[in-house]
Amino acid sequence: MKRSALSLLELVVVLFVLVILAALVVPMVSTSVHDAELDATYATMSRLRDGIMGSAGQPGYFPDMKGLTIPGRDPDGIPRPDLVAVPPRHLIDLVTAPAGAPLFDPQTRRGWRGPYATQTGSSSLGVFVDSYQKGSPIVLQWPTPAQTPAGHQPHEFVRLVSFGADGQPSAGLATWDIRNLPAGTNPFGDDVVLYIRRDLPGMDWTNYWLIKQAMKAGL
Repeated sequence: MKRSALSLLELVVVLFVLVILAALVVPMVSTSVHDAELDATYATMSRLRDGIMGSAGQPGYFPDMKGLTIPGRDPDGIPRPDLVAVPPRHLIDLVTAPAGAPLFDPQTRRGWRGPYATQTGSSSLGVFVDSYQKGSPIVLQWPTPAQTPAGHQPHEFVRLVSFGADGQPSAGLATWDIRNLPAGTNPFGDDVVLYIRRDLPGMDWTNYWLIKQAMKAGL
């Protein structure tokens, strides 16, 4: 007569194998989920950058608004308190015209002709949601004069920032002169940073790839 039931020892071996497989698979799945969320966040940030600067023949907020005088706003039409706690609402200017902004004039080629980006997330607040840190906004920041690299002006720089998977800003966010960072270093931790050189858009820089490499290395 053939035995059909597993012995206790065989059951223990099977359970042990399942535990080992779970220990291997769960981190891989978790990393894949975070990787997808990071990709979604960077895609949103790239879309916002294109709306800010313009791309492939599409209008951009900064080129359209440059030189216009709007009360309480910088020469590109965006509110300008000094860095750090810039509210996410400022990105709503990409979706609806800011108060006091003229509509686009084809002759002067100045004025608001948006929307420059499709809004996602909490539309009533003008928040562009970060997929990497669910519910956290992507914010727009300017450097203070003290943070501006020598030989440059604060108006040359702007950056989009996500506070990463932990939802907390890193101490490295005080860094603005990205040209002098040691190769391979990422002082921003898991904060996703997309720099936009307003005078030289082709010199944009992001640490998105550094975070991706850290994920693959299991750091």
